Amino acid sequence: MFDLDRPKTGTGPASEGVRRGWSRARKSLSALTVAVPVLAACGSAGGASGGGGTAAGAPRPALSYSDPGVERVEYRFGDTAEVTMEVGGTGVQRVPVESEAHLALSLTPSSGRDVRVTARFVAFSGRMGGAMGGSAEVSEEEISGPLIFSLTPRGDVILQSLPDLGPRAEQILNPVSLARELFPRFPSHPPSLPGSTWSDTLTYEAGGDDATLRAERHLTYTLREETAVGGRRVLRITSRGRARYTFQGIRMGMEARQTLEGPVEGEILWDPSRRIPVSVRTEKRLTGTMELPALGTPPVPLELRGTTRARLVGS
Repeated sequence: MFDLDRPKTGTGPASEGVRRGWSRARKSLSALTVAVPVLAACGSAGGASGGGGTAAGAPRPALSYSDPGVERVEYRFGDTAEVTMEVGGTGVQRVPVESEAHLALSLTPSSGRDVRVTARFVAFSGRMGGAMGGSAEVSEEEISGPLIFSLTPRGDVILQSLPDLGPRAEQILNPVSLARELFPRFPSHPPSLPGSTWSDTLTYEAGGDDATLRAERHLTYTLREETAVGGRRVLRITSRGRARYTFQGIRMGMEARQTLEGPVEGEILWDPSRRIPVSVRTEKRLTGTMELPALGTPPVPLELRGTTRARLVGS
């Protein structure tokens, strides 16, 4: 472990270069500890397998996105996370990340039984701050254009168009992650009995000119009891599993490598008549390391704890 804020650099031109390197390191750590966990760009998806539990003749819940019962819906999202870094000499450093979004979604039939989703940001506010490299604040003014994707009946996200993001928004927001958090994947043969389970494995890969991300998520879903929200019957579904994120690329002019993995769990309230989620909550606790090879220093231990919530407006 090493001291990011008080490097023993001495004096002279060479030492001044080291100071500039430490300054870049602080900024890189702030950006990357956020970028890896929330980034969920378009990628390949593994299969979801059912765990049985459907009795002969039993009514099957509409765990499918085909033929939604609404054409327009709105959701409010809230995302909070804190990244903890064990930095030698200065102890524990914390980087808080917060964001809120209000999205308007239009749902229209697409090819086959798919649904075309056009999501527009009505409002957005985000903040990333802490002791490492100051803070960044973002509003919807840095987001231009809609997020457009197709949903298969099972919930596979097929990306079609991304909004343009300003440089600060890129540090806090990845629009595709909102779609993947909001729309869980269902098995080909959904169960109907409480206590039934199914497993799902997702892999995501995203790359650009200077960065590559790979994400893996293995979840087991359990169909729970029915409940009511706003006078409507909804199904409660819980999830539990693990996630792993690996990143390598250039940030702030420096090569960076990061790995985070750990348990994730959540809860979904699903409206079977309208075939849309009423609310979604996901919690994660990830641990890993961050490396900046150019500095020749040991990896920095990281821990991320975060919660993402989405709620149907008017429910």
